[in-house]
Amino acid sequence: MITPDELKKLSLDDIELILQDQQDLYSQDELEEIKAQRNYLLELEQKAREAEKESRRLTVVTCPKCDGPNDPKNTKCIYCDHQFKEQDYYAPKTVSNDTEEPEEIHPADSHYAAGRILLSALSVVMGIVSIFFGNYRNNDAYAQWDFFWEQGQTEPGTPYIVCGTIIVIIGVFQLIYYFFRKK
Repeated sequence: MITPDELKKLSLDDIELILQDQQDLYSQDELEEIKAQRNYLLELEQKAREAEKESRRLTVVTCPKCDGPNDPKNTKCIYCDHQFKEQDYYAPKTVSNDTEEPEEIHPADSHYAAGRILLSALSVVMGIVSIFFGNYRNNDAYAQWDFFWEQGQTEPGTPYIVCGTIIVIIGVFQLIYYFFRKK
């Protein structure tokens, strides 16, 4: 036996499915209760549609032919005698697709994308500045690298060159990611 609580939880689609394909699973009394619930839900749906339509009713009807303002009680335009249709008395219905899933927002489409790109470009510039500063401190990049690899000692600009190179590589990869990824 279907309980009143179970009956209230059924949606209109569920009820339609029961009445179309699952009638043999319910007694005649249960089917009558299900039909009564369907009629109740249909009535609620109709009232909701009417309320939504009434909320769109215009206080001034603009003639689609001459753009003249008219009282909503008029059936014809007082300026050009255009016969109003029912749709002329209501504001256009706004379409909302609540059934569709919202579009996934890609991180680059957010307002933070410009900041991330700017930060990546800034890191590349700062890395290049660090490399130049390291070279300035060592006076010769090739001699510095030879000295570092052969003797295991560093000159004063080596940490700047190494860190600058790493920062440039990371910044370039970030920029490549932001500009060439699939959208």
